[in-house]
Amino acid sequence: MNQVTQKKITFGRFASIRWKLYWFVVLIATSVALSMYGVMQWSVDRGFLSYVNQRDISKIDKLIPELAGFYRHHRSWQDFVDKPQLWQKVLDDFLSESSDEKETSNYYSHSGEINHRTLLFDAQKQQIAGIAYDEHEPCFKPIQLDNKTVGYVGLLPRESLTEYNDVAFLQSQQHGLFIVTGLVILGFASLVLPLAGSFVRPIEKLRFAMEKLAKNQSQVPLVIKQKDELGLLAQDFNRLKSLLEQQEELRKQWLADIAHELRTPISVLQAELEAMEDGIRAFNQESIHSLKSDLQRLTHVVKDLHYLALEDLAAQEYQLSPLCLASIVEQAIARYQQPFGDKGIQISLDNRLGENDLILLDLERIYQLINNLLSNSLKYTHSPGKLRVRLEAVEDGVEMIWQDSAPAVPDKSLPLLFERLYRVDSSRDRNRGGSGLGLSIVKAIVERHGGVISASHSELGGLKLVVRLPKGKA
Repeated sequence: MNQVTQKKITFGRFASIRWKLYWFVVLIATSVALSMYGVMQWSVDRGFLSYVNQRDISKIDKLIPELAGFYRHHRSWQDFVDKPQLWQKVLDDFLSESSDEKETSNYYSHSGEINHRTLLFDAQKQQIAGIAYDEHEPCFKPIQLDNKTVGYVGLLPRESLTEYNDVAFLQSQQHGLFIVTGLVILGFASLVLPLAGSFVRPIEKLRFAMEKLAKNQSQVPLVIKQKDELGLLAQDFNRLKSLLEQQEELRKQWLADIAHELRTPISVLQAELEAMEDGIRAFNQESIHSLKSDLQRLTHVVKDLHYLALEDLAAQEYQLSPLCLASIVEQAIARYQQPFGDKGIQISLDNRLGENDLILLDLERIYQLINNLLSNSLKYTHSPGKLRVRLEAVEDGVEMIWQDSAPAVPDKSLPLLFERLYRVDSSRDRNRGGSGLGLSIVKAIVERHGGVISASHSELGGLKLVVRLPKGKA
């Protein structure tokens, strides 16, 4: 195996659905994990900064009683105005860390930084002591004396963490979050691959089965026990496989039946011609008529086969126009009155259609349909017998009910009557002159008109055919 082939195989493997699904899920999981990492980091940053500011505010609470006592003694804040260093001394005395706090000062901020942000205001919130500020509004804590507010202590909030220990603590939290995010991504990456494999495995089985089907190789039904869309797809594949096998059997049977239908008249023609050639049979009008009859039968079979082939290809052109079905049936029956009368079969037509019950029909094909039905009844109905035809309007269409007398059609044969070259194993057989294509052509014509046809037992003891044709849209 050369290097180029190896690269193609490797690329094909990693371009499969399994790897596409794997990288897609890993990418989504990574994006979600990193987004959560960013949100949590921002939340920790803002939350810890808010915590540090709240901690600073709590520290100035112990300064308020001292300032209230100062105001009680001096009755004003003027000393802080005259002596700015006095304010700094008060802050150093009361905001300085105790011995216990100094032991933990590596974790918390230093007092010098909070002193710089602590301000003093009078009762009208006019600044008295502390640095000048212009942008950020300080957090005010009231100084009350005898239930009266005499001033405020203000604390400017931190804009960011500046103390080393605060920054170190926050970085340790961020580091932990980063490790957890990485572990989540690795966990997803390790779990997704087997999950992707279990998802793709039924697809691979289906692909291999379809490959065998395309090569016409025998195989057992595909078994996928999943109850999801893949399971339904496997069931559809099995149905398609069965249908294709049935169609293949029908195709073989169809070819065998065609060969049989053509071989019989050809064999008869050949035998008669050889008999005439050898002088066994005289060459006269009777022999010519016999040859012509065999040739007509052969021509009829070939014509019917050609018609059905064109129907399969939808190559037959239908010229639809609004027509009265009743008048077409009446004309066709009138032409068959003589042969039906000669055989002792009585025809009756029950027309329940009105003059306005017009439907879209192809005149030539409808004549062919009715002639096939009349010919079928004439060939197979016992003498004496009856043929009853009823026409009536139904919802959005017209229905033609065709019933003849004995012989009856077996139950098992009713669903197969419209199969090509099918004959009932009874008196309705080849001896009557049929090729088994008449009802197949009838069904094809009905379906091309958008209608349906069904077969059942007749009340007269023979066959009942129900043809329903839609009105259509002009």
